[in-house]
Amino acid sequence: MRKSALRDYTDLRTYQVIDLKGRVHAEEIGEMEFHAPEKKTFVVTFESGSGLIRRMALNPLISSEIEAAAGKEHHDSAISSANYSLDLLGEQQVGPRHCFVAQAVPKRKDKYLFEGKLWIDADDYAVVRIEGTPRRNFHFG
Repeated sequence: MRKSALRDYTDLRTYQVIDLKGRVHAEEIGEMEFHAPEKKTFVVTFESGSGLIRRMALNPLISSEIEAAAGKEHHDSAISSANYSLDLLGEQQVGPRHCFVAQAVPKRKDKYLFEGKLWIDADDYAVVRIEGTPRRNFHFG
């Protein structure tokens, strides 16, 4: 139902590369614009940290999200039982939203899938936050 009702939207996104000690090495903040039925664009409004890390890690990640919104890949990357095993970890407040927290494990190796945690709004089941790593490494060239 959510997908069929989805129209154009703009969402503030924050992408970060964080080490195991919690130190942020690179960050890009911007607006992800979705135009139904399957087009996304990303406009950077702030960036910090290593330019090399942004180019090698964040830019390919953002590009893959835009690419996944178009055509066949969009269906293959959906957060659904066809693509992920989800294990409920608990509940947590994220700003004003009460969320379920789940561990997401992809069912196949695919650059459009991730492994990590999801925060899902308990009222409308919208994805509020994703924290994870790509299931398959990107190839840089």
